[in-house]
Amino acid sequence: MIFISIIGGGPCGIYALSKFKEIFKNQNIVLFEKKNLLNNLQNMPNVLWYSPLKSLTYDIDDDNNTQPTTKTLIDYYKNWINTNSITFIKENIVDIKKNNNVYKIICESGNSFISKYIILSTGMYNNNNTLKINTNFNFISYYNEDFSLKNKNIVLIGSSYSAIDFIIKTLPYNKIYWVYRNNKPVDIENCEIGLNFKNIISKYSFNLQKFSNTNVIKFDDNQVYLSNKQILNNIDKCYILIGFNSVNSLNNKIGIKYTKNNYIQLDNNYHSNLKNIFVIGALANNKKNIWPGPIYINKGNLIMIETIARYIISNNF
Repeated sequence: MIFISIIGGGPCGIYALSKFKEIFKNQNIVLFEKKNLLNNLQNMPNVLWYSPLKSLTYDIDDDNNTQPTTKTLIDYYKNWINTNSITFIKENIVDIKKNNNVYKIICESGNSFISKYIILSTGMYNNNNTLKINTNFNFISYYNEDFSLKNKNIVLIGSSYSAIDFIIKTLPYNKIYWVYRNNKPVDIENCEIGLNFKNIISKYSFNLQKFSNTNVIKFDDNQVYLSNKQILNNIDKCYILIGFNSVNSLNNKIGIKYTKNNYIQLDNNYHSNLKNIFVIGALANNKKNIWPGPIYINKGNLIMIETIARYIISNNF
């Protein structure tokens, strides 16, 4: 029987496997991933990340505030995986059923496994928040930004770090109409991405037009209608970057409960509504901020892992 099953082979799942193996040395800890390790990361474009290297690595404890590229991170994680002989079971898990005091993990292949504890670390970056209007137009994309665009009229919807990052990388070459429903975008005053943003804005402000405190109420062919009664015409591309949620087919099937904002309901031990099923990483994102700040690999995520470990120890040993 497996003692702890970790579902999801991204950076957080890999880190959790290593840490749980350190804490529970004599127990069977297994990592499941349906494709390859780091699969989602390897599908991302090679861009400059706004998070510093020290927050995204497992074992760099210095004050390295360098902004890594996606390739830098992938190379680092791959080297770490090889150095630490990380192994995983390649299976697509389609259901998890409670069987007395343990869980039966059911795979698409027909294989099944028995596990006492389960850690969900499947990420949330394939689960886009969507506008509640018709967005089925060829010029509209959710989180599929093309940083190579040039000489285009672009509508950008959203005020998150992703939107800021998109502006930094594309504003010098395109006209951007930036639409967000709040008075101002995410707070970027005291971070590296904020400095980059200010530098770009100071040089290319003529390419950026802001529409704050407004919503998109309708799309038409290459047109965007705003609640302030303005219409944006001749739009080449529209990117909707309004965040992610924790809803996915596996969570739904096993009976995970969500908040009204589609975050997973968690207690202070990162315990879901299902006994002995926990959540870590970005999937544990919650507006109530029960996690300790940003879910970086070597900060928030480690605190999650140690909190779950203490709970398991108190109930087993």
